[in-house]
Amino acid sequence: RSFLIDRVLPLHDTSTIFGDGAATKSTTALAITLAVATGMAVGPFRPCQPAMTVMYLDWETGEEEQKDRMDWLARGVGLAGVPRNICYRRPALSLPEQIGRVRAEVQRTQTGFVILDSLGMACGGDSNESHVILATFSALRSLANVTCLVLTHLSKGDARRGKGETAFGSAYVANSSRSMWLIKRKEGGESGTVLAAMYHK
Repeated sequence: RSFLIDRVLPLHDTSTIFGDGAATKSTTALAITLAVATGMAVGPFRPCQPAMTVMYLDWETGEEEQKDRMDWLARGVGLAGVPRNICYRRPALSLPEQIGRVRAEVQRTQTGFVILDSLGMACGGDSNESHVILATFSALRSLANVTCLVLTHLSKGDARRGKGETAFGSAYVANSSRSMWLIKRKEGGESGTVLAAMYHK
């Protein structure tokens, strides 16, 4: 099949990365963002398509923090700064409530890749309800010819047990995702170094 990121993100489909709060989900998503926006490999993430506009929808982190992270990543791969074709947005409403506005902006900016960070807050309302999760994934599917990446946490049961194998939203997230990745972070190592592994689920 066709990929946006080689063997990681299928083209024009929705994929999910999940893990605990310190698993580097957002940093990994920013590395993928940089790869897609530049068309160049960033770490293990190799784009299979030409450079395209990326929209990062962020319900979790502030703009300044994400800008600092992206700036470090950009300089780490030899860029002078953050590419201008990365559109950062911090939505005030849930995705289903504002999908019309998002769809219009995706069309206006000719965005080819959308990241949703993260599912629980993007759902709005009671995000434990299956219809709320399904409505959010349906909203993403309404973005024609766009590849989407959803970040989410571990299921509550896995988080309590400290053992993560299931994404928040459980079967509803799995059934709505073309590809799912569990990311785990390993403590220790050299100072200033983070070790993380992604497992295809």
